Amino acid sequence: MKINKIKNNGNEGFQIIDESGNEYFITEATEELAIAKYNEIKFREANPPKPSYRELRAQEYPPISDQLDMIYWDKVYGTNTWEKAISAVKERFPKG
Repeated sequence: MKINKIKNNGNEGFQIIDESGNEYFITEATEELAIAKYNEIKFREANPPKPSYRELRAQEYPPISDQLDMIYWDKVYGTNTWEKAISAVKERFPKG
């Protein structure tokens, strides 16, 4: 890892170049603080937050246009296709 104190667009900070050649510009007062911030960034990159149940559900629900179509045909034929589709997603990704 290489560390250089530089100015970037008028901001003073530290340029950190890691073993893979990735460059980071960190605006901290000292080299020690810049290294600590760099380590925090690398930790977050390696351990991204897990998506919430809401995010997981949002990815799995059918598109709104398809849901509206299901609701329409459920009314016409007296079926519950839409309810089954939504319930399956809710069961797969429960709250909490």
